Amino acid sequence: MQYSTISKMAEAGFLFAPTAMGMTRSNREGWPQLATNNKKTLQSWITEGNNLVSVAKHGHGFAMDIDDIEAVLAKGFKLEWLDGYYLVDTPSGGIHGHGLHSSETEALGNLVVVYEVQGDTKSKKIFELKLNNQSVAAPTAIRQNQPKKKDGEYQPRTTFTGVKRGLPPELLAWVKQYGEPQKSPVAKSGSYSIEFHPKFSMDDLLDHHDCTEYVSGEVDGAFHVVVETCPVCGKDANGSTLRAGITKFIFGGNGFGFICHACGIATREELDEKMDATYEDWEPWGDVIYRHEDLALFIRDAVNDPSLPVEFIEAEPEPQTEPTPEPGTTATAEPQDQRLEIEGDIKMTELGNAKRLVKAHGHNLHYCQSTKKWYLWSGKRWCVDEKGRIIRLAAQVVQAEIAKEIPAAVQDARRQAEEFDEDADKAEQEVRKRYRQWILASESKCALEAMVGLAKSERGISVRITDFDQNSDIFNVGNGTIDLRTGYLYKARRSDLNLKTTKVEFDPEATCPKWEQFLKVIFNGNTSLIEYIQRVIGYSLTANTAEQCYFLMYGTGANGKSTLLKTIGKLMGGYAQAAEFSSFIAKQQDAGIRNDLAALCGARMVTASEADQNKRMSEGVLKQLTGEDAIKCSFLYGELFEYFPTFKLFLATNHKPKVIGQDYGFWRRVRLIPFTVTIPKEQQNKGLNQELEEELPGILNWALEGLRQWRKQGLNDPQEVLAATQEYRDEEDALQLFIEEECEVSTRVATQASTLYRAYNRWVKEAGEYVMGTKEFSKRLQEKGFVKKKKPSGFSYQGIGLRFNEEMSDEAADELASIN
Repeated sequence: MQYSTISKMAEAGFLFAPTAMGMTRSNREGWPQLATNNKKTLQSWITEGNNLVSVAKHGHGFAMDIDDIEAVLAKGFKLEWLDGYYLVDTPSGGIHGHGLHSSETEALGNLVVVYEVQGDTKSKKIFELKLNNQSVAAPTAIRQNQPKKKDGEYQPRTTFTGVKRGLPPELLAWVKQYGEPQKSPVAKSGSYSIEFHPKFSMDDLLDHHDCTEYVSGEVDGAFHVVVETCPVCGKDANGSTLRAGITKFIFGGNGFGFICHACGIATREELDEKMDATYEDWEPWGDVIYRHEDLALFIRDAVNDPSLPVEFIEAEPEPQTEPTPEPGTTATAEPQDQRLEIEGDIKMTELGNAKRLVKAHGHNLHYCQSTKKWYLWSGKRWCVDEKGRIIRLAAQVVQAEIAKEIPAAVQDARRQAEEFDEDADKAEQEVRKRYRQWILASESKCALEAMVGLAKSERGISVRITDFDQNSDIFNVGNGTIDLRTGYLYKARRSDLNLKTTKVEFDPEATCPKWEQFLKVIFNGNTSLIEYIQRVIGYSLTANTAEQCYFLMYGTGANGKSTLLKTIGKLMGGYAQAAEFSSFIAKQQDAGIRNDLAALCGARMVTASEADQNKRMSEGVLKQLTGEDAIKCSFLYGELFEYFPTFKLFLATNHKPKVIGQDYGFWRRVRLIPFTVTIPKEQQNKGLNQELEEELPGILNWALEGLRQWRKQGLNDPQEVLAATQEYRDEEDALQLFIEEECEVSTRVATQASTLYRAYNRWVKEAGEYVMGTKEFSKRLQEKGFVKKKKPSGFSYQGIGLRFNEEMSDEAADELASIN
C-alpha cells in the first residue's frame, strides 16, 4: 500500500477501512463504522501490513466498479465519461473509478448494479455503482490468494490530484436506463457477534450455490442472507423482508442453514441432496466459514503475543482419518490411513515448507506427472483438483504449521540464552521475529508455488494415473465401497485409490420391478437374452477383462437400446465413459500415439453410439482394447504412459459397421446383441428414463446378482447372440459373396490372378463394398484355400474360375489345359 496516495485521497474526503494483506474485502467486524479519513489511523494500518478498502459513504466518496469493459461498451457506455475521476486498473482487467458524492448520486441509494442480461440477476455483474456502505479495494492494494481471483496490484493510472463530483448527465442517464438499484445495504458485517473467517467470501458461497444476494443482516443473533431466487425451485425473493425471506441462508456460528418456504427445504442437508440431484458435478461447500474453525489463526496470534504462555499453545489434534463404521458395513477391520512420515529436518526453506505441506496434508494428496494434476481426498474418493485447492492448503500450512513450531523454538532459544548468561527475552523476540518474517515471505505467490512444486517429489505423493481404480473387485458407491467378492459394503478408504465412483447408494433391500419389466418388453420376454444382459452388466462392474470381447448393440431404432445404455451409464456413474465412435473407425494414424484412448484409462464401461454408415471398423484397435496388452497413449500435452484396459466396450448402432477382416482373432471378440422389437410410438413412455433412475439402487442389486452368475458360468453366450454374430460375420465377408455369385469353385478350374482381381474389383464397386488391394485380396483368397502358382504368363489361382457368359478367353483356356 502507498500511503502517499491514500493520504491525498483522505484529504479529499475519501474513507478507508482495514483488511488483511492480500484481501480486497474487509475482514473486520463493523468495517463500515471503522471507515475513516484520519491520516494517522490510515498510516498506522498500512505500517502494520494491512490492505485497505475504499468505503463508499454518502457525503464522501463513491466508486464505479467496471468488471467487464467490453460488455459495458456493448450497452453504449462511453469511456470518455470517466474523464475527471481517479481511475485504477484492477488485476482482473477491470476499472475502478473513484468520485465524490453529489445530491444526485446520493439519491441513487446504496448500490446500483448493471447485469450482462438486463433483468436477470443470475447473469454476470458488469458494472456496480457503489454509493453507501459498499467497498472496493483501495488504490495500490494487493490482491493475493483469493479464490477464483487473479493476483496483482490495483494500479492507479495517474497521481491523485483531485476528482470531480457526481456523474455527468450521459452517465447518469445510462445508469438509470440499465442499472438495477439494490433494495438494502449489503454490508457483510454489523453488530452481530459472529466472526467470519478472513478468507471467507459470502459472494463465493452464494456463487457456489448458483445464488445472488437480495438482502442480508442480523436476525436474533444470526446472520441471514435472503437470495434473489432459490437455486432448486427458482422462486424469486419478490419483495421479501429479511426476517420473512422466502429463500435464505442462515449463519449461526456452526456451518449454515438453508430454508426455502416455496419448495419446502428446511436444512442444509436437504439443499445438498437437491443440488446433487440437479447438478451432475455438484460438490457440497467445503471451505472454512468462521474464524473459530481455524486453529491456525489462534496459533498465529501467538506469534505476536509474547504474553501468552508457551504451554497454552496446543498442537492440533490428529484427525481420525477413518470414521467409525456405520451399521450394516462389513465387520472386516480395514487399515487406517496414516499421515506420511517426513524424511530429514524441516527448515525455513522452500523445501522445508514442502515437507510441512506433506506432513500436514500428505495423506490427503497425490500428484500425477502424466496428467500434471493434483488429486485430493474428498472422504469418498480421490478428486482432481480443478479449483486450485492445493494452493489454499499451502497457504494454510504456512500459517499453521510454521506457527506450531514457535513454542519449541522459543523454549530452545531461552534455554540456550540462559546457559550462556544472555538475555532470554531478547532471544525469544529474535526467534519470534525470524518466524514472523518467514511466514510473511512464505505467503508470496512464488513461495507458495515453490512449496507445491517441491511437494510433488516427496515420498508418498507421486502416483501414476494407472495406480487409480485398479482393484478389480471393488466398486465405489455413494455410501461406501462394495467388495464385489463378498457383496459387503465398507467405508471408502484412501488406500483403495478410487478415482471413480457412482452416486448410487447400496441398499440391499432395493428392487427394480420397472427395470425388469422394461427388459421383458425390449427383448420380447426372451429369458435367455435378459439373463445374458444381466451377466454382461454384472461383469462390467469389475475391472476384469478376461472375456476379451466387445458388445455390439444392434437394432433399427425405437427398440430400447439407448435407454438401456443410458440407465446403466447412470448406474456406473464415473466408471462409465462416453467415447466418439470415430475412435473405433479405421484411419491412417491407428498405429500412432492416441490421445482419445487416454481418457478411457480406469473406466469399466465405455459406450459409443451411431457409426456413420459404410464406415469400416478398426479391427486392430478393437483387438487392442479388448485384449490384455498395455495401451500406449498420452493426454494432450501430457507425458506418454501405458495402461491395461479395464473397461467393457458397448457400441450401439442402427446399422452394422463394416468389417473387412475374417480372421478368428477378431471375430471371437464380437458379441452382437440383437434388438429386434420396435416399440410403437403410442406405447413409448416419455418418463421412463426418470422412472428407471429412481430404481437405480435396485438395478445395482440386479447387476450384483448378474456378477454372481457371471462368476459361476461366465458370459455363456446364448444362441441368439451366437447366431446374430455369425450372421454379421457372413454378411461382412464380401469376398465370399463374390465367390458365390461370380465364381466357380472346382479342382478343374484356374484363373489368372489379374483377371480374377479385375472381376472382383468391378463386382465389389457395384455392390458398394470396401475394395481390397491386390495384396490383401491375395492373402484372403489363400486363407480360403486357393493356391497361388507362378506360371510363365504370370500368377494364377488354382481351384477357382469365373462364370463367363461369353466363351472362355484364350488365356483362361490355356490355364485350364495346363491343369488337365
